[in-house]
Amino acid sequence: MPGTSRQRESGRNRSPVRPRGLLRALAAWGSENALELRFSAYPDFTIRQRGRLRITMILRVSAASRAEAREEAAAECLSLRATLKTHMPEAEFAPITDTGELVGP
Repeated sequence: MPGTSRQRESGRNRSPVRPRGLLRALAAWGSENALELRFSAYPDFTIRQRGRLRITMILRVSAASRAEAREEAAAECLSLRATLKTHMPEAEFAPITDTGELVGP
């Protein structure tokens, strides 16, 4: 089931992402579900600031029925989104709306 995708464009006026606190929070999250992280770098070799970093998070849940899985995923997604915004307030978070986004360029 698709989760949450976050894309951050590097630039001079952005504060640096400090992943240590986020990774600790995710490790202590305590969910019985799986969270998959994918990091994709899109460098711009001529102008470094135009390079992009895309972090895709896929939340995988297990349940007895599809309806229960959707309900569990929605609850976990809200919890995950709150954790992400707490640790990376400068980042933009958006749900994956097309499974093609999971393939990459």
